[in-house]
Amino acid sequence: MFLAGLDQVLFCVGLFIASGGMMFHVLVAGDFRRLPASDRRMMERAAVLALAAVALGVGLRGEILTNGSSQILFNLKTWRIGIATSLGTSALVS
Repeated sequence: MFLAGLDQVLFCVGLFIASGGMMFHVLVAGDFRRLPASDRRMMERAAVLALAAVALGVGLRGEILTNGSSQILFNLKTWRIGIATSLGTSALVS
């Protein structure tokens, strides 16, 4: 359960930095095309963090539904159960 909470925090942080940073630079500052490479890389890394957290979240959701331990994440059945949830559908759409 702790890992699922930590995964959710990582997802929210990554999504906030990536989408919030891009929206600020596009809508408010208007300098997205002139954005320094370091800032652009930071937003790209945050987006990758959010995507990885979503992928891990699917497996963790399957783990929670099977009442398993973290070792069960290596079981394909756990991932199939996670994909069948609403989080799995959302992850596939995104």
